[in-house]
Amino acid sequence: MFPLKRVIASNILLITMLITLLVSAKICFSKTEENVSLLVDTEKKTLSILINNKIYKEFPVAVGKPETPTPVGEWKIIHKGYNWGGGFGSRWLGLNVPWGIYGIHGTNKPWTIGTAASAGCVRMFNKDILQVFEIVEIGTPVKIIGQPHWTTNSWRRLLKTGCCGPDVVYVQLCLKNMKMYFGLCDGWYGTLTELAVRYFQASTGLPPTGEVDKKTYQLLQKKDPFRAEDSENSPSSSPVTQGQSRPKAHPCPQLPNQGREVTQKEPWGDLPIIPGHKTCKTVKEIKTSLHPEFT
Repeated sequence: MFPLKRVIASNILLITMLITLLVSAKICFSKTEENVSLLVDTEKKTLSILINNKIYKEFPVAVGKPETPTPVGEWKIIHKGYNWGGGFGSRWLGLNVPWGIYGIHGTNKPWTIGTAASAGCVRMFNKDILQVFEIVEIGTPVKIIGQPHWTTNSWRRLLKTGCCGPDVVYVQLCLKNMKMYFGLCDGWYGTLTELAVRYFQASTGLPPTGEVDKKTYQLLQKKDPFRAEDSENSPSSSPVTQGQSRPKAHPCPQLPNQGREVTQKEPWGDLPIIPGHKTCKTVKEIKTSLHPEFT
C-alpha cells in the first residue's frame, strides 16, 4: 500500500505542476497577445493608450505650434529616457521621425497642456508620462493624426525613392486613404511608396514614373478628403504671416551612414535631420540639439 500511496502522491504532484505550467503559459501568452500602441490626436490634443486597438486610457497633451507642428504619421518609440529635467519633465520617449528629433515627454510648463505650445514634441503632465512610460517598450507604435504639415499645402519638389519629409508622409496618407498604399506613413519614400504612386498614376492616366511631380501631387490633393479646396488657391491656410516668404525645400538628401548627423536643415523646422530609424545621438547631444525652449 505504501508504494501505491507514493505513486498516487507523485501523480497528484505531477498533475498540479502541469496545471500550474499551463496556467502560467496561458497568462504569458495572453500578455504577449496584447497589442499596445499610442494614438496622438493633434486636433483634440489627447494621447490614448490602445490595447488591441481599443482605448485603455486617455490623457490631455500639448502639441506643436502652427509654425512647428507635431509630425503627423506612423512612428515607433526608439528611445526611453529617465529624469532629463527642465522642459523634458520626468520621462522622455523618442520617436523615429526622420527629419528631426521629436518625442513624448513631461514638462515644467503644465499650464500649456491642452494647447498648441511646443516646438513639435508631445508634452504631458509628469504624472501622466510616468504611466505611459511604464506600459510602452522600444518599438511600440505611435500614430499621430491631425492636419498635415503646412509645407504640404503645395508641391515643392520632385519626390522619389530616397526622399523623406512631411510631404512624403502626406503622399503616403493620401494613397493609404485610397487603399493604394499598405505600408507605414513614416516619411520615407521607399519601394512600397513608389509602387503605390505608379498605380495611382496609371489609374489616373498619368505616366507611371513612380515619382511625384507637380501634376501627380495636385491630383492627390484633389482626392484628399481632408482638404476642402486646392491649397494653392488658399494661401491663407498657412501660418506664415503676410509678407513673409516660405522657405524653399531642399532637394532629396542622400541617405548618410548610420550615426552621422546631417547638418542641412529642412523647411519644416529648425531641428537637425536624424538619419534612419535608430537612435543616432547620445542623450547629451539630443538635449543640446533640441529647440531652445527645452535647453
